Amino acid sequence: MALDPSAVEAGNADASELDFYLSTTALNGTWLGLAPLDSQLFYCPAGSFKAPLAGSSEATSWMRYGNSFSDTRRCDLNALLDMEPLFYELFLKDAATGNLYPVPVLLRDYVDSSGLLTNWNNDVDDEPTNVFVRRFHLFDPVSGISEGYGPGSPRVLRYVNEIDLKVYR
Repeated sequence: MALDPSAVEAGNADASELDFYLSTTALNGTWLGLAPLDSQLFYCPAGSFKAPLAGSSEATSWMRYGNSFSDTRRCDLNALLDMEPLFYELFLKDAATGNLYPVPVLLRDYVDSSGLLTNWNNDVDDEPTNVFVRRFHLFDPVSGISEGYGPGSPRVLRYVNEIDLKVYR
């Protein structure tokens, strides 16, 4: 898949954008659809942000070739407790063919069957042992619920602390 230089020269701005799509599935397994990636990765509900430090949750300029985007936020995690976690699969659309290709996702906190954090690399030589997944979630207030801790209150709230989307040629 490659950027078509003739399309950019002709003034077709869309040809200079990466076309990501997000497939969304509910916790109960219901497929909720496939939509262009926009601001879905900004998972804190509106109004729950504490002192946004930079950027805008609607920013999509990072999807253009040669651009980058950085945003740091503080989120009121209590706002996530009543929200249903969703599962996502990220795809990249090939503009030439229209085909969708799955984007491999690296979970830094992935623990293998021997209990090792195989995706937490101290050295570049460790990277061949990385385990990639296709499906991920941004927060999980459900799996941390346990008896004796209060009705419906999780002991642990798992959430994404950092997202890096890197495109390599």
